[in-house]
Amino acid sequence: MSDVAIREVDVSAYFITNFTITDSDEYERFVAKAIPLIEAHNGRLLVADDSVVVIEGRNQDGRVVVIEFPSLAEADAWRSSDAYRAASEIRKASTDTHSMFIVDGFDPTA
Repeated sequence: MSDVAIREVDVSAYFITNFTITDSDEYERFVAKAIPLIEAHNGRLLVADDSVVVIEGRNQDGRVVVIEFPSLAEADAWRSSDAYRAASEIRKASTDTHSMFIVDGFDPTA
């Protein structure tokens, strides 16, 4: 059972993470498994960048990834799927995760 609260009105949701890759070969193995799972949940990889420009505050070194999903429910279904959980074990072993979260998009008409 998921711990994500699902809103009544669906707007895009964004999975955002910042991490350092510690084993690039294993991380590439994770990516090969993760991309089809993202697509299966109607997700779209928007950002995967190692060259983050910090405007204010502090940033951990490493990669920032942003994935857009059509809704919070779809993002949560992806994150909590058995297939992604299995793939995430490879990610956990090949990265040092600094932060990871899912946020709702903004619906200006709500």
